[in-house]
Amino acid sequence: AAFATLALGAVVAWLLSRWIARPLTNLAGAAHRIGRAGSHVRADQRSGPPQVRDVAAAFNTMSDRVSALLTTQRDMTAEVSHQLRTPLAALRLRLELHRDELPDSRSADITAMIEETGRLTRLLDGLLAVARAEATSASPVPTDPSQIAAERVAAWQPVAADQQIDLSLDTTPTVADITPGYLEQILDNLLDNAIGASPPGSRVVLAVRSADSGAGVTVRDSGPGRSPEQRSQALHRWTTDRAGNGGTGLGLAVVRRLVEADRGTLSLDRTPTGGLLVEIRFPPPGRSTRSRRAGPED
Repeated sequence: AAFATLALGAVVAWLLSRWIARPLTNLAGAAHRIGRAGSHVRADQRSGPPQVRDVAAAFNTMSDRVSALLTTQRDMTAEVSHQLRTPLAALRLRLELHRDELPDSRSADITAMIEETGRLTRLLDGLLAVARAEATSASPVPTDPSQIAAERVAAWQPVAADQQIDLSLDTTPTVADITPGYLEQILDNLLDNAIGASPPGSRVVLAVRSADSGAGVTVRDSGPGRSPEQRSQALHRWTTDRAGNGGTGLGLAVVRRLVEADRGTLSLDRTPTGGLLVEIRFPPPGRSTRSRRAGPED
């Protein structure tokens, strides 16, 4: 009778612990996921004791409000950026017309104003890119990065040739899980930065390699590079080392958001010649989907 009572007590205790622990585990996983953009997180508020259900219901209310606030913030950023582009374009056109009518002694001031409007336009374009990157949700599919790399190099060849920069491609066919459209945006930002940082007569290399951990994409430029302190801060917004040369500090922030959305990793290093080396690794097909289902930090 004693052994039967102990066994029955153990079973009841196990069932009670499962009844309490399962909704708490679900709630903990939801708390980890709530910080990720593009994910609307909900906790299970129909199981567990009443106190746990109350906590889950409060968490869901908070999650709805956070999601609504983030959506409003992204929409506001995109709308304001879009609405300001038209008056800036009109202002630039008027300044250019007035510059042609003024003597050379006064046209320098107008030229400086035109350059400032161009900087503001690039800043608005960066804000739009950030808003779009944060508003999208990742849906990775098996993709060959080498094909996309070849397309982007062909698109950027005229820009590189105009600045007397040798833009080359070094790829091998491989497959990785990447959301359609993400790698194009990533490479456009990286190639723009690399070409803008490299002096005339130098070289920029885009490479794609296959690895056990997935696909590796690297961009090497021949610019002045960045110090370890600059590299540690470069992936944050508004951080740029060419603010006087068209930099907004948003390109690498967009790249980081898109890479991490597909469970990839992004790192900055120094090339042997002193330039900047940007290395991206994407997971192989299937791994990102499995981690997205099983990982508590989705």
